[in-house]
Amino acid sequence: MGELLRIEGRHNIEAALAHGFPLSEVIFQNDSHRDLEAALPAALPRQRLSKSAAQAETGIRFHRGVWALAPRPQPRALPTPPPRLIVVAHQLADARNLGALLRNAAALGADQILLSEEGADPYSPPAIRASATAFCRLPIRSTPRLFQELTELRTTHRLLATDLRPDAQEWSDSLLSPVAASPLLLLFGNEGEGLPQEFLALADLRLRLPMTHAMESLNIATTAALLLHDLARLRPRPA
Repeated sequence: MGELLRIEGRHNIEAALAHGFPLSEVIFQNDSHRDLEAALPAALPRQRLSKSAAQAETGIRFHRGVWALAPRPQPRALPTPPPRLIVVAHQLADARNLGALLRNAAALGADQILLSEEGADPYSPPAIRASATAFCRLPIRSTPRLFQELTELRTTHRLLATDLRPDAQEWSDSLLSPVAASPLLLLFGNEGEGLPQEFLALADLRLRLPMTHAMESLNIATTAALLLHDLARLRPRPA
Protein backbone atom coordinates (compact mmCIF):
# COMPACT_ATOMS: atom_id res chain seq x y z
CA MET A 1 0.00 0.00 0.00
CA GLY A 2 2.98 2.33 0.49
CA GLU A 3 3.51 4.98 3.13
CA LEU A 4 0.52 5.87 5.30
CA LEU A 5 -0.01 9.34 6.73
CA ARG A 6 -1.18 9.93 10.30
CA ILE A 7 -4.00 12.47 10.56
CA GLU A 8 -4.61 13.39 14.19
CA GLY A 9 -7.68 14.86 15.81
CA ARG A 10 -11.38 14.96 15.14
CA HIS A 11 -11.45 18.20 13.13
CA ASN A 12 -8.73 17.05 10.75
CA ILE A 13 -10.48 13.73 10.20
CA GLU A 14 -13.86 15.35 9.59
CA ALA A 15 -12.29 17.80 7.13
CA ALA A 16 -10.48 14.99 5.33
CA LEU A 17 -13.74 13.09 4.90
CA ALA A 18 -15.60 16.21 3.77
CA HIS A 19 -12.97 17.04 1.13
CA GLY A 20 -12.64 13.54 -0.30
CA PHE A 21 -9.25 12.83 1.27
CA PRO A 22 -9.13 9.01 1.30
CA LEU A 23 -8.76 7.36 4.70
CA SER A 24 -7.61 3.78 5.25
CA GLU A 25 -8.49 3.35 8.93
CA VAL A 26 -9.59 5.35 11.97
CA ILE A 27 -8.17 4.52 15.41
CA PHE A 28 -9.90 5.66 18.60
CA GLN A 29 -8.36 5.89 22.05
CA ASN A 30 -10.34 4.15 24.81
CA ASP A 31 -14.01 5.16 24.65
CA SER A 32 -13.59 8.52 22.89
CA HIS A 33 -15.62 10.03 20.03
CA ARG A 34 -18.41 7.46 19.82
CA ASP A 35 -20.49 9.94 17.79
CA LEU A 36 -17.71 10.35 15.24
CA GLU A 37 -17.38 6.60 14.92
CA ALA A 38 -21.11 6.32 14.27
CA ALA A 39 -20.86 8.90 11.48
CA LEU A 40 -17.99 7.18 9.63
CA PRO A 41 -18.69 5.42 6.32
CA ALA A 42 -19.70 1.86 7.12
CA ALA A 43 -16.91 0.35 5.02
CA LEU A 44 -14.13 2.39 6.67
CA PRO A 45 -12.12 0.17 9.07
CA ARG A 46 -11.79 1.33 12.66
CA GLN A 47 -10.35 0.05 15.94
CA ARG A 48 -10.01 1.12 19.57
CA LEU A 49 -6.78 1.17 21.59
CA SER A 50 -5.96 1.78 25.22
CA LYS A 51 -4.05 4.93 26.19
CA SER A 52 -0.78 2.99 26.55
CA ALA A 53 -1.29 1.23 23.22
CA ALA A 54 -2.06 4.56 21.51
CA GLN A 55 1.15 6.05 22.90
CA ALA A 56 3.14 3.04 21.72
CA GLU A 57 1.53 3.25 18.27
CA THR A 58 2.09 6.99 17.74
CA GLY A 59 5.34 7.40 19.67
CA ILE A 60 3.97 10.46 21.49
CA ARG A 61 1.84 11.19 24.56
CA PHE A 62 -1.30 11.13 22.50
CA HIS A 63 -4.23 13.16 23.85
CA ARG A 64 -6.44 13.89 20.84
CA GLY A 65 -8.49 10.73 21.23
CA VAL A 66 -8.54 9.73 17.57
CA TRP A 67 -6.34 9.55 14.52
CA ALA A 68 -6.65 8.18 11.01
CA LEU A 69 -4.31 6.55 8.54
CA ALA A 70 -4.39 7.59 4.90
CA PRO A 71 -2.35 6.95 1.76
CA ARG A 72 -0.08 9.78 0.67
CA PRO A 73 -1.68 11.81 -2.13
CA GLN A 74 -0.20 11.15 -5.55
CA PRO A 75 1.87 14.02 -7.03
CA ARG A 76 -0.21 16.18 -9.34
CA ALA A 77 0.88 18.63 -12.01
CA LEU A 78 -0.40 22.18 -11.81
CA PRO A 79 -3.66 22.58 -13.70
CA THR A 80 -3.87 24.44 -16.99
CA PRO A 81 -4.34 27.36 -16.80
CA PRO A 82 -2.47 27.68 -13.48
CA PRO A 83 -4.33 28.96 -10.39
CA ARG A 84 -4.25 32.75 -9.97
CA LEU A 85 -2.70 32.98 -6.50
CA ILE A 86 0.06 30.48 -5.73
CA VAL A 87 2.03 30.47 -2.46
CA VAL A 88 5.54 29.10 -2.99
CA ALA A 89 8.06 28.02 -0.34
CA HIS A 90 11.69 27.12 -1.07
CA GLN A 91 13.27 24.53 1.25
CA LEU A 92 11.20 25.43 4.31
CA ALA A 93 12.77 23.33 7.06
CA ASP A 94 10.30 23.31 9.98
CA ALA A 95 7.15 21.24 9.46
CA ARG A 96 5.21 23.33 11.98
CA ASN A 97 6.08 26.51 10.11
CA LEU A 98 4.93 24.84 6.91
CA GLY A 99 1.65 23.76 8.49
CA ALA A 100 1.01 27.29 9.75
CA LEU A 101 1.79 28.61 6.26
CA LEU A 102 -0.80 26.22 4.79
CA ARG A 103 -3.36 27.40 7.35
CA ASN A 104 -2.82 31.08 6.60
CA ALA A 105 -2.75 30.52 2.84
CA ALA A 106 -6.08 28.68 2.93
CA ALA A 107 -7.68 31.30 5.17
CA LEU A 108 -6.49 34.29 3.16
CA GLY A 109 -7.29 33.38 -0.41
CA ALA A 110 -4.48 31.30 -1.89
CA ASP A 111 -5.47 28.81 -4.60
CA GLN A 112 -2.42 26.52 -4.61
CA ILE A 113 0.70 25.63 -2.61
CA LEU A 114 3.93 24.95 -4.49
CA LEU A 115 6.92 23.58 -2.53
CA SER A 116 10.47 22.52 -3.19
CA GLU A 117 10.75 18.77 -2.68
CA GLU A 118 13.83 19.24 -0.48
CA GLY A 119 11.85 21.02 2.24
CA ALA A 120 9.63 19.84 5.09
CA ASP A 121 6.92 17.30 4.36
CA PRO A 122 3.48 18.97 4.19
CA TYR A 123 1.87 15.65 5.16
CA SER A 124 3.99 14.94 8.25
CA PRO A 125 2.03 14.82 11.54
CA PRO A 126 3.43 18.18 12.80
CA ALA A 127 2.54 19.91 9.52
CA ILE A 128 -0.96 18.41 9.44
CA ARG A 129 -1.57 19.44 13.07
CA ALA A 130 -0.38 23.01 12.47
CA SER A 131 -2.36 23.32 9.24
CA ALA A 132 -5.67 23.16 11.14
CA THR A 133 -7.33 21.19 8.28
CA ALA A 134 -5.73 23.20 5.45
CA PHE A 135 -3.71 20.13 4.35
CA CYS A 136 -6.86 18.79 2.66
CA ARG A 137 -8.41 22.11 1.62
CA LEU A 138 -5.67 23.40 -0.72
CA PRO A 139 -3.93 21.56 -3.56
CA ILE A 140 -0.27 21.00 -2.61
CA ARG A 141 2.48 20.25 -5.09
CA SER A 142 6.08 19.39 -4.11
CA THR A 143 8.57 19.48 -6.95
CA PRO A 144 12.30 18.82 -7.45
CA ARG A 145 12.18 21.44 -10.27
CA LEU A 146 10.97 24.49 -8.38
CA PHE A 147 13.22 26.97 -10.18
CA GLN A 148 12.22 25.65 -13.62
CA GLU A 149 8.53 25.63 -12.74
CA LEU A 150 8.69 29.20 -11.46
CA THR A 151 10.45 30.24 -14.66
CA GLU A 152 7.61 28.72 -16.69
CA LEU A 153 4.90 30.25 -14.48
CA ARG A 154 6.36 33.73 -14.91
CA THR A 155 4.92 33.76 -18.45
CA THR A 156 1.45 34.14 -16.87
CA HIS A 157 2.13 35.37 -13.31
CA ARG A 158 3.92 38.19 -11.53
CA LEU A 159 6.40 36.93 -8.93
CA LEU A 160 6.69 38.66 -5.54
CA ALA A 161 9.55 37.46 -3.34
CA THR A 162 10.21 38.36 0.29
CA ASP A 163 13.79 39.47 0.88
CA LEU A 164 15.62 40.82 3.93
CA ARG A 165 18.36 42.53 1.92
CA PRO A 166 18.47 46.32 2.37
CA ASP A 167 18.05 46.95 -1.37
CA ALA A 168 14.67 45.16 -1.39
CA GLN A 169 11.67 47.49 -1.61
CA GLU A 170 9.77 48.18 1.59
CA TRP A 171 6.29 46.91 0.95
CA SER A 172 3.47 49.39 0.99
CA ASP A 173 -0.01 49.89 -0.46
CA SER A 174 1.38 51.99 -3.29
CA LEU A 175 3.77 49.18 -4.25
CA LEU A 176 1.24 46.36 -4.01
CA SER A 177 -1.87 48.02 -5.45
CA PRO A 178 -0.78 47.84 -9.12
CA VAL A 179 -0.22 44.06 -8.92
CA ALA A 180 -2.92 43.00 -6.43
CA ALA A 181 -5.37 41.89 -9.13
CA SER A 182 -2.77 40.08 -11.25
CA PRO A 183 -2.08 36.33 -11.23
CA LEU A 184 0.61 36.08 -8.57
CA LEU A 185 3.35 33.85 -7.25
CA LEU A 186 4.25 34.68 -3.63
CA LEU A 187 7.70 33.27 -2.95
CA PHE A 188 9.17 32.68 0.52
CA GLY A 189 12.60 31.34 1.46
CA ASN A 190 13.67 29.04 4.26
CA GLU A 191 14.04 30.06 7.89
CA GLY A 192 17.82 30.43 7.96
CA GLU A 193 19.11 31.46 4.56
CA GLY A 194 16.13 33.04 2.83
CA LEU A 195 16.03 32.76 -0.96
CA PRO A 196 19.02 31.98 -3.20
CA GLN A 197 20.11 34.73 -5.57
CA GLU A 198 18.90 32.90 -8.67
CA PHE A 199 15.36 32.77 -7.24
CA LEU A 200 15.47 36.45 -6.29
CA ALA A 201 16.54 37.27 -9.84
CA LEU A 202 13.21 35.88 -11.09
CA ALA A 203 11.19 38.29 -8.96
CA ASP A 204 9.21 41.20 -10.37
CA LEU A 205 9.24 42.69 -6.88
CA ARG A 206 11.52 41.93 -3.93
CA LEU A 207 9.64 42.93 -0.80
CA ARG A 208 10.99 43.80 2.63
CA LEU A 209 8.61 44.16 5.58
CA PRO A 210 9.30 47.22 7.74
CA MET A 211 10.01 46.19 11.35
CA THR A 212 10.82 47.93 14.63
CA HIS A 213 13.15 47.29 17.59
CA ALA A 214 15.90 46.11 15.21
CA MET A 215 14.11 42.82 14.56
CA GLU A 216 15.47 41.12 11.47
CA SER A 217 12.61 38.89 10.37
CA LEU A 218 9.22 37.37 11.11
CA ASN A 219 8.10 33.78 11.01
CA ILE A 220 7.33 32.81 7.40
CA ALA A 221 3.70 32.00 8.19
CA THR A 222 3.22 35.45 9.75
CA THR A 223 4.90 37.17 6.81
CA ALA A 224 2.73 35.25 4.36
CA ALA A 225 -0.42 36.13 6.30
CA LEU A 226 0.42 39.84 6.23
CA LEU A 227 1.18 39.81 2.52
CA LEU A 228 -1.91 37.78 1.61
CA HIS A 229 -4.10 40.05 3.75
CA ASP A 230 -2.69 43.22 2.16
CA LEU A 231 -3.19 41.85 -1.34
CA ALA A 232 -6.78 40.81 -0.56
CA ARG A 233 -7.49 44.24 0.92
CA LEU A 234 -6.08 46.01 -2.16
CA ARG A 235 -7.64 43.75 -4.76
CA PRO A 236 -10.56 45.41 -6.56
CA ARG A 237 -13.88 43.93 -5.47
CA PRO A 238 -16.36 42.71 -8.09
CA ALA A 239 -19.05 45.25 -8.89
